[in-house]
Amino acid sequence: MSDVVRRGARVTAVRRYRTPTTTVLALALAVSSPALLAAQRFTCEEANKILISTDSPRLDRFSAGSTILSCGIIAPGVIATALRRARLNSTADTVATTLAMQTFDRRLADSIRVMAVDSSQSTARRMLCLQLLTRYALPGTVVDTEAIGHESLSVLRRHILWVTEASRPFGTRLILKEDRARIVAAIAAMGRQDPDQGLRRLAARVAPELEGLLKQSDDNELFRRTWP
Repeated sequence: MSDVVRRGARVTAVRRYRTPTTTVLALALAVSSPALLAAQRFTCEEANKILISTDSPRLDRFSAGSTILSCGIIAPGVIATALRRARLNSTADTVATTLAMQTFDRRLADSIRVMAVDSSQSTARRMLCLQLLTRYALPGTVVDTEAIGHESLSVLRRHILWVTEASRPFGTRLILKEDRARIVAAIAAMGRQDPDQGLRRLAARVAPELEGLLKQSDDNELFRRTWP
């Protein structure tokens, strides 16, 4: 059985919850040490160093994750680097994945596209990239890995209510129509050349389905930006 099929349930389950990133990180920190939640603060430069390091203390990493969301233009690059360096299933991986899931920024999307077709990345990491790219292209959409064995089922699921949530996503450069086209092209490339057979089959089905959903959507209303 392919690695992607075995790990699919975990990847899908992570994305069923839409708790804001700051809440996730703050709760994790509060449970570990409530006294540190208010006392521990980092500058953007400090948060950068902590997140991309492979040996930062766990509590520092949670606090740095909350800090980086207010660091504007540098944040997408920091998140991408942290995700690339993180060891799977580590605290660093959890924090970087959570930040990447909640960040909608074209620069981060470009970094994830590169990682998705990098065969030196693990199958689990490339699977995460597929989920993230799908999410970036069409907010509220997740890849249903359990549908891979059923040709008659769609491999994409949409959470329409997610798109209309009042809370703004984090990201300083909105993902545009041309960015979505590049995302679909990257997923199609995964469907042709990914070394894992299961992930290759899954991506080959995601690409045309995602392209079809994008065509059905009004580009101007796909992700209404109502904030400055």
